[in-house]
Amino acid sequence: MKVLLVGPQSRKEDAERSFMAPALGVVRMAGFLNANGHEVKSIDPNLHMLTGKGASLAEELAGTDWDFIGFSILEETIIKDIENIYLAHRLCPKAVLVAGGIEAQFNYQTVLDKSPCTYVILSEGEVPLLKLVNGDPIHEIPGIVFKSKAQPLSQELFNDATSLIEWEKNTYEDYWDYYLSKYGDTATEENLKEIHTVRVFSRNRCPIGCKFCSSTNQITWGSEEPVPVISATEENLIETVQRIKDSHPRVRTIYLTDDDFCINKRSVIRFCERVIERDFGDLTFMCFARASDLTEEVCEWMKKANFRRLNVGIESFSETVLDEMGKRCDVQKFSKAKIYLA
Repeated sequence: MKVLLVGPQSRKEDAERSFMAPALGVVRMAGFLNANGHEVKSIDPNLHMLTGKGASLAEELAGTDWDFIGFSILEETIIKDIENIYLAHRLCPKAVLVAGGIEAQFNYQTVLDKSPCTYVILSEGEVPLLKLVNGDPIHEIPGIVFKSKAQPLSQELFNDATSLIEWEKNTYEDYWDYYLSKYGDTATEENLKEIHTVRVFSRNRCPIGCKFCSSTNQITWGSEEPVPVISATEENLIETVQRIKDSHPRVRTIYLTDDDFCINKRSVIRFCERVIERDFGDLTFMCFARASDLTEEVCEWMKKANFRRLNVGIESFSETVLDEMGKRCDVQKFSKAKIYLA
């Protein structure tokens, strides 16, 4: 296997104030792997940065079809080291990226989360890296932490998983009775609607990608690839609501807890039409909505379908803050949404 081992890279101003020398950790590891039958080269990116001598890291990366590229990471060099990992990922997309060193070991979660690295080696790296390069089964390699990309559900699997929820076996009544006991004889009609609630989700994720929201990014970050937004059909949702109402007749509210139930306006209207056609009696609905999704037509249909509450995430009335959060919504739409809801 062709392996490139990269030493920690300091900022230039830090390197100029320090006593620079070859990175013995990666040098020792290169010698060990070479002695065990692999073609390994080590590089200290600080040398080229300070003196201009030898090949730059980018030139080393682009000059060979590397199978593995390893990076030694220190606390004071982690930012530049992660930049180098991304450089390697861009120039050598087929190479397996590995990190080691003190900071990688004690901060492996950050390294795996914030870089394209697949493996982090703990403690001394000679044996784990050799076994990794030799192709040993991952679960048999000591001293290694790794991440495995998630596989998102397809439309078919999402539909199956959603429809296979055993609504009939969920003991909602036990929960409802517990909360009713807290109210005693003082429970109001509003309390009853709140207590007798069943949550339903109909979409795998929100497509907006607000920077502060872990929910909207969970699937895409776990898969490390674009994941399409998958939604249950209106017919599927109606049948789910019917199953819930049949098996739990005390239910008063269906809470559609997707991050943004109203993002597809035509779908919302079709759902409302089917709710009206099916006639669920006094059953009410709640959901999350973005202000930018609410139009007068959508709100009118939701009112007809007995939606009693929309949770609208405003976050801020500062356009600057909204832009920084990636909300993709301007403050003017908040005022319009308020008029529609009124």
